[in-house]
Order: sequence, then C-alpha cells, then structure tokens
Amino acid sequence: MAKRERYIINEQIRGDEVRVIKTNENLGVISTKKALEIAKSEGKDLVLIAPQAKPPVCKIVELSKYKYQLQQKAQKAKAKSKQQELKEFRLGISTGDHDINIRVERARKFLRRKDKVKFTLSYKGREIIHKELGFEKMKTVLESLADVGTPESYPKLNGKYLEVTLQPK
Repeated sequence: MAKRERYIINEQIRGDEVRVIKTNENLGVISTKKALEIAKSEGKDLVLIAPQAKPPVCKIVELSKYKYQLQQKAQKAKAKSKQQELKEFRLGISTGDHDINIRVERARKFLRRKDKVKFTLSYKGREIIHKELGFEKMKTVLESLADVGTPESYPKLNGKYLEVTLQPK
C-alpha cells in the first residue's frame, strides 16, 4: 500500500519565523503569522517544505496543485529509472538461416528498447568438435546487429555453450 504523505500546512506550522517562497520569488524570512496572512489573501495555502532548515522553508501554493506536481515529478523519475532487462536467444549449430534472421529481428527490437540481449549457441553431442561453425554463426549475428548493439566481449565458449552479450548503442 502506498505511503500517505502528510503535509504541514497553515496553522499547523510551528515556529516564529519562516523563509517564504512564492511561485517565482523569494519573500525572505518573515513571521509565520504574516506569511499566513499573505497566503490567505491570495487564497492559497502555506506549505512547510523543509522543516529541518533554519529557519524552516515554506511555500505559498495551492495544496492540491502542489501534491499533483510532486506526483508528476515522481512518475517521471520512476519512468526514467527503468531497469535494463537481459533477453536471451538460444541457437544451435543446425539452426537455419531464416530462424536466425527472425531471432536477430526480435533482438533488434529489444536493443532499440535499451535492453541487453544474450545469444547462446549450444553444442549437442559431438557438435563440439566443430566449434568454428558456432563462431561463424555468432559472427553473422553480431554483424547483422552492429547498427543497434555492441558486444560486451567476444563470443566465449563456456563448456558446451558459446555465449555473447550485446548492449544497446
């Protein structure tokens, strides 16, 4: 459940003096009563935004608009902090050219969305004897995705798996 934020407004503000900020100007340090009078005369609220400061900082705003602006700012920050996902595509020595092209196009979409892509080519049985075939397939994959992604390292052979990870450009 979302944490409800409590705002200290108007008469709830304790203290003799506060630093007051209007929409585009700084009114400086004035008494709390005078700040409340200014806010009431404009039909707005006096909202405490920095209680730890000396003197505390207050802003003259409409509380509902202020809450909405903070909510929008939080949503934008959340949207920008999208986690990068790792998408994996598996290939084999006998995977056909058309199948590889389909996987390359899907990988291209993921790379454009700024996700990492991992290609894993698995050797089954005695296919490990023909390692060069796997490296050739990986080379064609890397060449076709060179415009949207760069490999983090060269293809590596880990046991029976040839792996390469691409990161978006």
